[in-house]
Amino acid sequence: MPERLMQVDEVTDVLEVREALERTAAARVTALRRDPGVIAAELREPLDRQAAAMAAGDMATFMVAGVDFHFHVVALSGNPIAERLFGPLRDHQLRLARLVLTVADLEPADSFAEHLELGDRLREHDFAGYSRVLDRHLARHQGLL
Repeated sequence: MPERLMQVDEVTDVLEVREALERTAAARVTALRRDPGVIAAELREPLDRQAAAMAAGDMATFMVAGVDFHFHVVALSGNPIAERLFGPLRDHQLRLARLVLTVADLEPADSFAEHLELGDRLREHDFAGYSRVLDRHLARHQGLL
């Protein structure tokens, strides 16, 4: 069965919910001043998987690992309700990632570099910096509208 195209309203709705959950989670992680080593360990697996997929030209795995990266950020907040709410967004985010990387013909390396930068900002407890990078990261998706 062919994948259903995303409508403009759906893209907007997904981005709004994702942004609210992720930004709130990042604020909590930085306010709690989570151990940088714990943050690095939590984000290492999806980042390593994404780097390997990018090197292999495996965009399907690259996209899944990217979505998983954002899920791990939410998980780091220690808020099980946010984690449960973020989970159902997975399918929407994967469809949106495919749209961004194919229709918009964007470079996966740009997205990956932003993931690395987001991780750096979390480890440094820099919520303002995290928010700036997240804004830039989400602007890729919003640019499709």
